[in-house]
Amino acid sequence: MTAAAPTFSQIKAQVAAIRQKSSSSYEAIGIRTQGRWTGEQQREDGGDLYLVYQCDSPLALRLALREPAAEGAVKVLITGLDEQSIDQDILLRLAKHTFFPINSWQIAKSLFGASSVDPRLLKHHWIADTLLDWMPAREYPAVSGGFLDAETVWPILLKQGIGLEAPRPDLVALLEWSVDSDNVARYQNTSPEFREAAVQWLCEMAGPAAQSVLDCVAASELPDAVPVGLVGEVIFHPDVGSQLDKAIGKLEERFLQGSSPKPAIMKQWSDAASEATQSSSIPHARRMELVQRFDQLLKELGAEAFAYLSLTS
Repeated sequence: MTAAAPTFSQIKAQVAAIRQKSSSSYEAIGIRTQGRWTGEQQREDGGDLYLVYQCDSPLALRLALREPAAEGAVKVLITGLDEQSIDQDILLRLAKHTFFPINSWQIAKSLFGASSVDPRLLKHHWIADTLLDWMPAREYPAVSGGFLDAETVWPILLKQGIGLEAPRPDLVALLEWSVDSDNVARYQNTSPEFREAAVQWLCEMAGPAAQSVLDCVAASELPDAVPVGLVGEVIFHPDVGSQLDKAIGKLEERFLQGSSPKPAIMKQWSDAASEATQSSSIPHARRMELVQRFDQLLKELGAEAFAYLSLTS
């Protein structure tokens, strides 16, 4: 199997991690990987100039070291050679006198100043590479105690990935986030693995009703999670009995990917949706639009005659 080529994000993050630990002078940074660099030799990013050389022989390493570089440029030598086949005088000109392997979790640990990583993160292989891709210009702050935990990482992933800014989001915060159509589009455009892991994490934070809310966000192009929650207050009301079974079926097929939430889950969603319509975090005009959308959905589902059961009406 051909080894994966290193990405620029991996190279950039590895350089940042090495810079944090190396105070002595050096001519270049060495990276060892069996995957070959096939990108541009010169790359500007964040005001820095990176000069990246793929070196398949000791001679190529020497030639790369001799190449002139602008002041402040970062020279990076990529090779798959064993260190034993590289002369000592070459190693002495590199940061830490060695070639660093590409290991995304090791790089991420260095960037956060961590010595260990939460097992809840390690089970998702893509998280480390995503953290490298989204590394801020000022880099990540060091974690306390040297432990990189899920509570530190998930707020970064959710903010950068889907625009959800809340360290420990509850169901109301999740619904407030869902009223922005841009957030809905970002969530729908994320990878299946990101969505699956995000749902799991948000259910831990906001409770099991977050699963149904996010099913709704994934199913509708419109920001309908709040109006659907309000509708649920009506069509799942205990006084309705079986009169709105057809409306429930339509709701589940259209907004919940065919799933049937338990009444207790729907009650949590409805209560949070009602609270969201009174939240100062949502502009008043937008809150009125959500209530109007609730009325519209009741009509579309054939449940408008039961609107009196909603506290929103």
